[in-house]
Amino acid sequence: MEVLDSRHTVITNAEVLRLLQNRRKQQNELPKDQRSKILGTVIYETSKYLQGTPAVTQKNADIEKFIRAAAPFK
Repeated sequence: MEVLDSRHTVITNAEVLRLLQNRRKQQNELPKDQRSKILGTVIYETSKYLQGTPAVTQKNADIEKFIRAAAPFK
């Protein structure tokens, strides 16, 4: 796969899970009246789903190793 537009790319479920965890921390730092309930629900439901996938155990080093190994098959 080749990234044609650097603003549009694919990310792994592991990366999504880490982004959601960071976003949840940011949300928890806000006062309760400033938190988005809808965003909280999306973060919760998506994180809950991803907890049941291999994304929980995947590390950045493993993902990078796979990307390098798969590069010849673009």
